[in-house]
Amino acid sequence: MFPPQAGSYDAAGLIEVLEQMTVFHRGEQVVLVWDGLSTHWSREMPAWGAEQDWLTLERLPAYVPELNPVELL
Repeated sequence: MFPPQAGSYDAAGLIEVLEQMTVFHRGEQVVLVWDGLSTHWSREMPAWGAEQDWLTLERLPAYVPELNPVELL
């Protein structure tokens, strides 16, 4: 879903990608489940997410790798 880039995404980069999602979801509700990465829960992300009527941000519980397949790699 996220286009490859050198380095990691910051909050501004994630917001830019999520804004591009509006082309694909066409008015449908989107629930995004994220792990506890600091960029996902920086001050900017939840504030921006709260302003989006199409988006719900959910956080995975800490220390539950079976719910986050990337942790099993």
